[in-house]
Amino acid sequence: MRGNSLFGGVLDTSGGLENAHDAARLRDFTMACTRFDFGGPMGESESVDGLLAEACASGRDYCLVLSYGAVPLRFHDTRNGRFTNLFAALAEWTKGAGFLVAGIPLGAATDGGLDELCLLVDLRRYQDLGRPGFLSDAMPGVAGGGLIAASRSAGLPVPALDETVHPGVCDLRPRCGESFAAFRGLWGGGIEAYARGKAGAALDAEQRRFIDFVKDQAIHAKSGVFLGNWENYTDLAGRQPVAGQALASVHGVAAGFKVNRILETHGFDDRTRVVFFDYSDIALDVRRMMVETWDGRDFPAFAERIAERFPDAYFQIKGARRPGTLDRDLIREGWTRELDIWGGAEAFRDNWRACRALPHQYVQCDLYGQSQPLLSTLSPEPNSVLWWSNAFHSLNAVWHYEREARERIYHRWLADVAAINPHITLYGTDVDNLGIGGTRVRDHLGTAGGVESLAAAGT
Repeated sequence: MRGNSLFGGVLDTSGGLENAHDAARLRDFTMACTRFDFGGPMGESESVDGLLAEACASGRDYCLVLSYGAVPLRFHDTRNGRFTNLFAALAEWTKGAGFLVAGIPLGAATDGGLDELCLLVDLRRYQDLGRPGFLSDAMPGVAGGGLIAASRSAGLPVPALDETVHPGVCDLRPRCGESFAAFRGLWGGGIEAYARGKAGAALDAEQRRFIDFVKDQAIHAKSGVFLGNWENYTDLAGRQPVAGQALASVHGVAAGFKVNRILETHGFDDRTRVVFFDYSDIALDVRRMMVETWDGRDFPAFAERIAERFPDAYFQIKGARRPGTLDRDLIREGWTRELDIWGGAEAFRDNWRACRALPHQYVQCDLYGQSQPLLSTLSPEPNSVLWWSNAFHSLNAVWHYEREARERIYHRWLADVAAINPHITLYGTDVDNLGIGGTRVRDHLGTAGGVESLAAAGT
């Protein structure tokens, strides 16, 4: 795959599902799990053609189409013995490959069409060939017939996504009423019964694979620790510190180094307050240990010390499936990428040393259940920042809260924030995982009347 040039397209297949509630839940699972490993642009449409048009406009080289219920999962690559994910597997799979469209054949060959569950389209070839439609009169009734026919006319193969890629997509679409009813019964708190072996006997293999993945998150999330950033810094791009306008405070989740990047981008002085909040007590303890004892050098070696000190920590790393385990190769790779962003080890170390000297506060806070501990640390000071990452669209949040509930809690919380400091700058994503980077809370929520009505609605 050329660079990191992928567009993620989510295909709205709600019209083929029996009820809107199931469609909304499957959409959430697809979106949440896609964002677990993919930070590029995404779009959504009721047609493949619509997604491809949006993908072309993005300037990306490939479009990955995933239907509602297509859930990217990390899997064990038997070739090298390591965990990987759909996006990394596709990057390897496309090296040297020449095609217009690749996918999962519906039948023994592509004559039967391609499954809308997962498609990969080379956008350069797609445009060179005149943007053929997904369907075609040349192959009536065949899903993907237009792309297949265009491929054949151009002398291109229509390759199947093989065993090196296919395990990265879990198919949660309803196939059997009994198994889907069992799957539906585990949504939310029902996952706990499954973890105890008390439910789930009727699940099919794909549902069970997904539930086994969710189970780890559902059980261990409150002891979770994000040592690195699994999201990018693009929402900070182009911003520069303004002389005489150092941040008064930054409030952020205890994860990775984004708070440091926010401080570097917006500017700070020795009076800037740093408030870390998290619903994971261990994440806060790890952050305190880092601030108090780490000198900013050789993070992979320091991560080993963290793992020794906190054996019950659930490290949110691709290869970790049980508390206390680290994928050391991924830690090293992540650290290398981090230093590249900063312009080298010395630049990062200078920022770390300056930031760890600032006044710090550590606050245990569940934004869904009780946000008051965090709200109590806010004040109506100018030049403040609040970053919550994807707390309203994480896999754990999506599993336990339906979209309507997450939206209600999200707006109520931000209305409470705005009532204290209407000018605080926001970074994070909303309930649909759309970025809010660099927007003041009052502007995000609307006019003063809109903020007040939101606050009233949340009580």
